[in-house]
Amino acid sequence: MRDSVTQLSDGAAALGVTLDTLQLDKLAAYCELIRKWNRAFNLVSRKDIDRLESRHVLDALSVHEYLQGGRVLDVGSGAGLPGVPLAISMPQRRFCLLDRADRRVRFLKQVKLELELSNVEVVGADVRTLTTATRYDVILARAVATVSDLWDMVAPLLNRQGRLLVFGSTQGTPGEGMQALPPEASLEVRTAQIPGMQATHAIYQVGWKS
Repeated sequence: MRDSVTQLSDGAAALGVTLDTLQLDKLAAYCELIRKWNRAFNLVSRKDIDRLESRHVLDALSVHEYLQGGRVLDVGSGAGLPGVPLAISMPQRRFCLLDRADRRVRFLKQVKLELELSNVEVVGADVRTLTTATRYDVILARAVATVSDLWDMVAPLLNRQGRLLVFGSTQGTPGEGMQALPPEASLEVRTAQIPGMQATHAIYQVGWKS
């Protein structure tokens, strides 16, 4: 676990993310929970188990600087990525981890309990069933759907100045879904170099045009 802490500490620093000792310990403990539960719940690809810190946790932290406001929704959270690492690094913000699979919801609730994440809410539901009573400043999605499909699903849940952040790849073209964004949506593409990973990752930011 100490090797995990060192890797996370060095990687976070390279991304410009400042973490204290408790936060680093929680991130390392989170990685251990994934490894423990993955055997039965298949939370992440087995080929990623030995590179959880770089492939998943540091990748999640790569959007740290783009978060705004106080309420964040992680759509299709799965193993809690990117929501859990960001919630650990940003205790002042409220995170809703949304997933429709019972086994993943069970895992996320265990993570919330064991890591004492008081700023996290776990919801088992499809994003299409959420009401607009609660609006979010940032909505996150990682390996869920195309950018345009996600925008169609979550736009009603965003504050007017809010942003949808979609994790992607710079390899090849962004995909046909990028071409189908409605005219009222604006798109920015940023890149991030994840410590320990060779490929540069893309971060697609979609919001309402002014």
